[in-house]
Amino acid sequence: MGTLAGRTWRDPLAWRSGLAVWAGAVVVGLVLRAALTGRLPLSFALVATASLGVLVLGWRGVARLVRARRRA
Repeated sequence: MGTLAGRTWRDPLAWRSGLAVWAGAVVVGLVLRAALTGRLPLSFALVATASLGVLVLGWRGVARLVRARRRA
């Protein structure tokens, strides 16, 4: 959902793209978790949000650093 809403295919390394994907994954994932299990523990929501943030935004940061060092 975040990929479609943020049109991330245009610039996949942009922070804006990463934030759109992250937000979409968190919202859809947590809604599915709550719908399927009937509950959503706060600890699960916090860990899932943080983990997705590291995984979705982290590789973009590393890729941008590598690209910047190659240009320098």
